[in-house]
Amino acid sequence: MSLMRWDPFRDLQNLQYAVNRLFDDTLGRPFERDFGNMCGATDVYETPENVIVYADVPGLTQEDVKVQLLGNQLLIQGERKQAVPENARQLRAERSYGTFQRSFTVGVPVKQDAIKATLRNGVLEIVLPKSDESRPKQIQISVDE
Repeated sequence: MSLMRWDPFRDLQNLQYAVNRLFDDTLGRPFERDFGNMCGATDVYETPENVIVYADVPGLTQEDVKVQLLGNQLLIQGERKQAVPENARQLRAERSYGTFQRSFTVGVPVKQDAIKATLRNGVLEIVLPKSDESRPKQIQISVDE
């Protein structure tokens, strides 16, 4: 008979595995879908003149999406509605529906009256022009001889 060293963390790992398996078996795997991210992947870029945001919003129209700038917070809100054919019985549902909201902090002052939002091929492009005081300025250096 050999002795085995007791590892208290092994018992915790076994418990965590059992709880995870219980939830997977009981609920299926619905939480693998990303319900809160109906505004899909988002890229944010900064140029010397603008902050540019690209957000995937497939299947949405301009009426489904709302863009606001509140102070230094850019807010993207929308709603994806479920289109159910009349007299249809649902066999499977994997797409997310409902309202969503994403917010981003804009780290520079922007010209609020010049903000442009364009929806093209399921991609929302938001161009936030930087205000003049936030743009980089080249300072001429003089030589004193």
